[in-house]
Amino acid sequence: MKARIGKARAAYLQLKKIWNSKQLSTNTKVRIFNTNVLQLKNIWNSKQLSTNTKVRIFNTNVNTVLLYGEKTWRNTKAIIQKIQVFINNCLRKILQISWPDTISNNQLWERTNQIPVEEEIRKKHWKCIGHTLRKAPNRVTRQDLTWNP
Repeated sequence: MKARIGKARAAYLQLKKIWNSKQLSTNTKVRIFNTNVLQLKNIWNSKQLSTNTKVRIFNTNVNTVLLYGEKTWRNTKAIIQKIQVFINNCLRKILQISWPDTISNNQLWERTNQIPVEEEIRKKHWKCIGHTLRKAPNRVTRQDLTWNP
């Protein structure tokens, strides 16, 4: 069990390094993420771990890296959709749902207690804006809101 969690931790650190790379496009990053998440296949297929534990491992090791720094992204529908498709595929692997047995995305999110990526990003943006608005008016981060080049 500890070996599996150690493997998950190593994969997490590798994913974080890849995602922070400025030279790779989103498509390339998602493709690399897919490859690395496959390395966690033995965790997703484990009978010893509950679904809840698997989802928690996914959230801490994959989702956090995937959405790291999203406040600074240029949020296009295409990028958000690619990330959502990737997350949905991972969650389906965790629940061991393959092609003939399909469920809707809403059921998938309900079973795994997740929210859509677009909503999660929106919440984080509003949280960041609220944090910035609570700063003193003379702070640089607060002045950025009214800056006009």
